[in-house]
Amino acid sequence: MKIAYVHSAYTRNLPSGENSVVEAQCDALRAEGHDVIALVAETDELSSRPLYKLKSFTRVALGLGKSPTKIIKDFNPEFVIIHNLFPNFGSHWIKKLKKFDKNLRICVFIHNFRMICASGDLLRNGKHCDKCLKSNPINSLFFRCYRGSFFYTFPLYLSQILGVSKRNILDKVDCIFFLSHVTRNEFRKVIDFKSETRILPNFVPESVEVNFNTRKKIDNGKWVVVARLTVEKGVAKLVSNWPSELSLDIFGMGPELGKIQELIKDKPNIVLKGLGSPIELGKILPNYFAAVHPSICIEVAPLTVLEFHRAGLPILYTGNNFSPFENEVPIAGLVLDRYDSTSICEAAKVISQNYNDYSQSSRSSYLNYYSQKSWLLKFQSALEQIQNSEM
Repeated sequence: MKIAYVHSAYTRNLPSGENSVVEAQCDALRAEGHDVIALVAETDELSSRPLYKLKSFTRVALGLGKSPTKIIKDFNPEFVIIHNLFPNFGSHWIKKLKKFDKNLRICVFIHNFRMICASGDLLRNGKHCDKCLKSNPINSLFFRCYRGSFFYTFPLYLSQILGVSKRNILDKVDCIFFLSHVTRNEFRKVIDFKSETRILPNFVPESVEVNFNTRKKIDNGKWVVVARLTVEKGVAKLVSNWPSELSLDIFGMGPELGKIQELIKDKPNIVLKGLGSPIELGKILPNYFAAVHPSICIEVAPLTVLEFHRAGLPILYTGNNFSPFENEVPIAGLVLDRYDSTSICEAAKVISQNYNDYSQSSRSSYLNYYSQKSWLLKFQSALEQIQNSEM
């Protein structure tokens, strides 16, 4: 198949799961013999150009602006796969492209809640928020939900009240791929889908450096967190509640680094390890006892959790961040009902007592749901079905 990917890349200054997903999907499909091009608009490059903010405003609020149509027409693909248009691509071109080639199939992956939530994560002041879903998007202006700015939030507000994403994207594509049932259900609260929807989680490639079959129970008691150090990832809250009896290594960077450094100043059992590359993490993670996923928002199948599964790590979930996975995969760990050091210690004991079961369940989840092989089988099958369906 000939496939064109379209993606507005997030900044490269911090790790981005969305950027990694696009690269991994393109590489996997090429390895299967498909002819794939990736049309990527780099935020780091474009943001320094004159009138960037004004052009971004127009692209987001009205869907007008930068289009990949010419390159797509020249390439003449069978499929166009959209991952992210915000804020470097317009969305008006999708309808025009469909009219130009009626045999062309266009699909979109939903990575976050940006189309229905200005902040993109249904989170405000560290708590779940769905005010705009239940009442009116004008709430996002009152609370300055995007980057704490009325100006930056305003185009997202306009986009929602004008229905730009629904009209230009969701209603025009042939299929919408969600990463979990929970994500799709949140969208259904405000959107009546006309296009077909499917569930397809992300994947992470197998780590060739690690032979899982030789991995045995790790008795060092070391726990690990891999996350951007931002409010929504919940690392600061985790270290505030982490018990002194357990060792914790944190891989990540971000704006909350200084705050976390201050919090762990008198906690020698917690160590900041800096930013680990995917290759490094593939080698390192199997050497840990278990992992923690501390996000305080509803995450959309983050790659870090998939990496934990790949390494066969039992996983301790905090709060509602477990929900995107509960309908799809076996439980490979525990979910904390209460978030304090005592509860964490009790959970650690349970995981230790049932370690082999949790570890094998975690690894099985990877093989069955989150491996490259599993993803390719499901995605290629989906594309064949979409291609053969009536327009």
